[in-house]
Formats: sequence, structure tokens, C-alpha cells
Amino acid sequence: MAFTPNYSILMDLPMFWDPKLLDKDIHKVSFYPEMQSRFGILDRMASGDTIRWFDAEPCYIYHIINSWEEENEVILDVVGCLVRYLHKKLDKNYQGLTEQC
Repeated sequence: MAFTPNYSILMDLPMFWDPKLLDKDIHKVSFYPEMQSRFGILDRMASGDTIRWFDAEPCYIYHIINSWEEENEVILDVVGCLVRYLHKKLDKNYQGLTEQC
């Protein structure tokens, strides 16, 4: 999450716990490249139902460096990556990950 003097910025990114494995009490993070990334902009003085969502390419953001406003734009400076293809596969015993690209 990021903040400017007038806005809160939320990130809805396609990397999260694998819901099928959570049912087995296995906590594995998966990336879902078929899903869009989304950024929500909320006026800090408004109610939650006024959020505006913007779609983006699938990505993952490691860290927000800074956020600010310039004229009619909200700008984020981040460390992240666009991910076009990433496949991680658990071994048979769920003991480790192997990367295949």
C-alpha cells in the first residue's frame, strides 16, 4: 500500500497463497499470469466506495520506494518485475521448489 497527501493506493497483484494447497495446510505462494494486476486509487477523504481501479500487466512488486502526485497523476516508484512466464513446481513431497522457465 502507498500513500500521497491526498490518495491511498492499493495493489491487487496475481501472486498469493495457492487456495488448493491451503486446504491441505500447505502454504505455497503461486503466481497467476493469466490474471491482471490492478491498482486502486482512493481519495483519503472519501468513503471506500469511491475507489477507482486501473488494470495493468501481470506483475509483482517487491517494495514501494516512493509515491507522489504531479498535476493530475499519482506516481509510484517501485521495485518489481513484469512476469510474462514463471512456473514453479513443488516436488512430490512438497519439500522444495524447482524453477522451470
